[in-house]
Amino acid sequence: MNFSIHILNSFGVFKSGSLSFTFEKESLRMAFDSVMGRKLRSGLTILKITIGIAAIISLVSIGEGMRLMITEQLGGFGANKILVAPSAFIGEGMSMGPSY
Repeated sequence: MNFSIHILNSFGVFKSGSLSFTFEKESLRMAFDSVMGRKLRSGLTILKITIGIAAIISLVSIGEGMRLMITEQLGGFGANKILVAPSAFIGEGMSMGPSY
């Protein structure tokens, strides 16, 4: 079975085989002309993308650094020395729960 894809656009109907290089070349030229015609808008868009990428990298780096710092600090206590208890059990003398 042979299938052919037809694309309808403002230039007419093209088969996928004849669409190749000329259409891509024309599209790239139009895109380049559009970018060069709107230099300020293009520059601001590039600036926004750069700031966004830098912000994401910074936040991930800060988060990873804090995770490592907390892990290192908790590792200094020793795994057998950490006590987690609800606040109802903490009173005078640090009770460990009801005595049986």
